[in-house]
Amino acid sequence: MVAVLVILLILVGLPLLAWWLGSRRAWSRVDARGRDQMQVEREWMSRHRLDHVEVAEVDRAVSRGRALTDDRLRAATVERAQMMRDAMRAWEESRPRFTAVMRWLGIVWLLLLITALVFAVAFGDWPWGLSFYLLAAAGSGMNGWFQRRNLRRAIELNGG
Repeated sequence: MVAVLVILLILVGLPLLAWWLGSRRAWSRVDARGRDQMQVEREWMSRHRLDHVEVAEVDRAVSRGRALTDDRLRAATVERAQMMRDAMRAWEESRPRFTAVMRWLGIVWLLLLITALVFAVAFGDWPWGLSFYLLAAAGSGMNGWFQRRNLRRAIELNGG
C-alpha cells in the first residue's frame, strides 16, 4: 500500500510541483510593471539600431561605469543604465517590507560581526573562521554599492 502511495505521489505530485514552480512569478520574464523583458530588450535594440556585438559593448560600459565614444552607443548606454536603475528601484518599492527586514538583518549581522572582531582582538585569539565572515560581509555590502555607483557613472559619463 505504501509503495502505491509513493508511486502515485511521484506520478501526480511531481508534475503538479513542476507546473506550480513553472507558473511562479520569479521564473517569468515579466518586470515589476508587467512588461515582457524580451520585448523591452528588442525594442531597445531596434530603437538604437544595435547588433549583438554592440549590445555586449553597451552592457560592458553599463556594468563597469565607463564612457563610450560613439554617440549612438552612448545614448543606448544611458537608456540601458536608466532602465536597470529603474528596475532596481521598482523591485525595492514593490517589496518594502522585505527590503526593510533585509537591511535590518544586515545591520544586526554586521554589528554582531564587529562585536566578535572586538572580542577576538581583546582576547588575542583570532578565530580564522571569522575571516570568511568578514569577506562575506564586505562582498555582500560592496556589491550593491558598486552596482549602483557604476550605473550612476555610466549615466553621467555618457551624457545622461
